[in-house]
Amino acid sequence: MTRKNEIPTGKLARSKIIGITAAKVGLQHLKLRRTANLSPEEKEKKQEKMAKMVFQAIGQLRGVAMKAAQLLSLELEFLPKAYRKELAKACYKAPPINRALIRKIITSQLGNRPEKLFKSFQSTPFAAASIGQVHEATLADGTLVAVKAQYPGITDTIQNDFFILRNLCSRLPYAHMVIPLLEEIKERLEEEVQYKIEAERTQWFFEHLNVEDVIIPEVMEKYSSDKVLTTRKLSGVHLDAWLETNPSQEQRNHFAELLPEVLFTSFFKLHSIHADPNPGNFLFDGETGKLGLIDFGCVKTLGEDVVKSTGEVIRGFVNGDEETVINHYYHWGIIGKDDRDPQGDVYQKSIKPFGEWLSKPFQEEFFDFNEHEGYTAKAIEVFKSTAKYYQGINKDFVFFDRSIYGLYRIFETMKAKVRFKRALEKYVD
Repeated sequence: MTRKNEIPTGKLARSKIIGITAAKVGLQHLKLRRTANLSPEEKEKKQEKMAKMVFQAIGQLRGVAMKAAQLLSLELEFLPKAYRKELAKACYKAPPINRALIRKIITSQLGNRPEKLFKSFQSTPFAAASIGQVHEATLADGTLVAVKAQYPGITDTIQNDFFILRNLCSRLPYAHMVIPLLEEIKERLEEEVQYKIEAERTQWFFEHLNVEDVIIPEVMEKYSSDKVLTTRKLSGVHLDAWLETNPSQEQRNHFAELLPEVLFTSFFKLHSIHADPNPGNFLFDGETGKLGLIDFGCVKTLGEDVVKSTGEVIRGFVNGDEETVINHYYHWGIIGKDDRDPQGDVYQKSIKPFGEWLSKPFQEEFFDFNEHEGYTAKAIEVFKSTAKYYQGINKDFVFFDRSIYGLYRIFETMKAKVRFKRALEKYVD
């Protein structure tokens, strides 16, 4: 039996939670559809109730389930407002697990109790998400640190959850595209639960990502292990809290300049990207203008050929160079040999609409996301109408697409102006 605040790890236990939640939410949806003459406010309250059921189940499962919720929280247009609000919590607001369990993990991993290891240790986490939760602590010399402890048994859930997800997705439209992505997410998640790998990546970015006004946390190796990762705690707050301070347009634009600088420097210069662009991985310090970049569990390293061809495709979209785009799509295995006609349906109804959407911000000196309201919603429409023409999917290019899409969503929320054109000229030959 699973005790309160423990995470169920067995396939049966996790399937049961999913099944019960699906049944409850399905029943509520049925009642909602049969209830006539509801006001918008009453309908929203009922949707909130269902959304809380979903998030409660996700909070119990953590791991893959919560990682999926993080991805869905980026695909906001698919869902009602109530669901968007709840799923967004998956980025860093999951309910904490039992304090005794966290203490036990830290003690077993670092060889002593938190009270002995640190000058101070806050037993209530300030952030919690799919793999672990984060506690504030102070070292003996007064250094403020963030101690991330992995949920017990979370590694055991990965295989079980992906078995369930794979079976579900095999029945979906575009399964031939979704399943390879699931495999890629699985690989990244299997790396993400290895905190020693994350520690190495964090320290590598700390040493190599030299972007002005962007801060990477330094790793405290002495206080890190397979299941515990301690870094210097950065100042700043997450996007929603920062926006509540009503920052000026100048401040919004300043941070909006930093985010693509991070992506393009990482991708085109370092050939390694922070591949999880959810808002929970950025900290905004309005007083100093510094942007904190955290959580390097999901990092994608790419070869020179992938980086070069991606740049050529983006520039091809911007310049209307159909031949270059088509050749790369064929080389990547996205389209077949017979789909290379620039006047054919595959290009005209699939590749071209996607390219027009992706490249639009690169074609203006300043792209104002406040004036282009609903721009990211357009991506969902484009994908729905174009995906049926693809033979397969290139996993490396998808991570760049996903990172761009995640940034577009953030810029839209920030109502910011961004100079993508300058970034393209700076990084793409």
